[in-house]
Amino acid sequence: MAVNSITFGGVNSADYGIYISGEGVFNAPKRAVEMVTIPGRNGEFVLDQGRYENITVTYPAFNFEPGDYETFASRLANFRNAICSQKGYQRLTDTFHPDEYRMAVYTDGLEIKPIKYNTASQFDIVFDCKPQRFLTSGETAVTMTSGQSITNPTLFDSQPMLEVYGYGNIRIGGDVISIDDTVIGRIKISNDVTVQSRTANITLDTANLYSGDRIYVRGTTTRATLDITSNSLSMTGAETTSSSHLKGFAFMRTSASRWVCYLDPEEDDIVFAYGTASTVTASWAGTIRYGSSSTASATWTMSFAYDGDKTITITSTRTGWPVAFTYSTSIRMAPYYGDSTVGALGHPLYIDLETGEAWNNDSGTVVSSNNGVSIPAKLPVLKPGATMISFDNTITTLDIIPRWWKI
Repeated sequence: MAVNSITFGGVNSADYGIYISGEGVFNAPKRAVEMVTIPGRNGEFVLDQGRYENITVTYPAFNFEPGDYETFASRLANFRNAICSQKGYQRLTDTFHPDEYRMAVYTDGLEIKPIKYNTASQFDIVFDCKPQRFLTSGETAVTMTSGQSITNPTLFDSQPMLEVYGYGNIRIGGDVISIDDTVIGRIKISNDVTVQSRTANITLDTANLYSGDRIYVRGTTTRATLDITSNSLSMTGAETTSSSHLKGFAFMRTSASRWVCYLDPEEDDIVFAYGTASTVTASWAGTIRYGSSSTASATWTMSFAYDGDKTITITSTRTGWPVAFTYSTSIRMAPYYGDSTVGALGHPLYIDLETGEAWNNDSGTVVSSNNGVSIPAKLPVLKPGATMISFDNTITTLDIIPRWWKI
């Protein structure tokens, strides 16, 4: 004959030789309603509070250690201490319903009745439980595509947990949750910075970044303007770079006696991780022909060095450039962006639609709804049947832990 057990807050009764019967596990919770008498009206008005009350769940339990009082007493003592030490709501499962669990609190003592010459006992284990029987299938995160529906297989509204990478608007049915860019560590320098120098230091405002958030260098163009004494100029050589997205070096004639040599990155080309110092370099090495027959071996190297904190230093160095040239360097810095994003870098934002709280995974700090996350006062739910989910802006990943339940 199969024996059954419970697990509460990680404490499995079977580990202590204690087993249960299931007489008290099939009851339903009471719905919270108030019956209001209205003078002059037949019957009573039902004021439904839209919720269920906690339910008491009782497990009749027993243990049996034939002829071994020491083991009997020791196991009971260890179980008593283990279960009574649990604080607050804990996960409660039993082997009668392996596909569901409750959230329960244990507040009662244990009234143990020894029998069989103190080698067996009978007692009740009583829990105060939240009304829901949560389905274990609702613990599996569902990765959503914008415009996709998620289907609630139960008869009850569920209050899911959201795991979000990026910022923007999330629409759950007709409800909208707005995530501001500051919550997930986005920074921006609003004005372009132009430096007539071989070195430029860019200071970043990293107050809203978390460890690992990505910092993108976007639209940065570095130019070396060359004034020459001859209309004839050609350059041949090769480029090396530590960033696969750099467009590399190019040379452009802007007038009869002026050429521009520039490095122009693509969008999202250079990426740093907040908290990690690193350097990206690009260089050109080759031969310059100028005048009628003059040549020179030359190199030009650009480095983008991030100190892991607030500063990115851009440095331009050239060697071997002909003395016939006069030149200046202009480093133009378009806006910088820092952004949490999907992948090895960045951290998700969690939004709990049971409590209306949001927090970042890196610090665990709760973000209030008026500090970058706007959640409707009536919290969005996943109603029975299909609910349309959509999202926009830079949200790259939305996982929903649906928390399906029944009574």
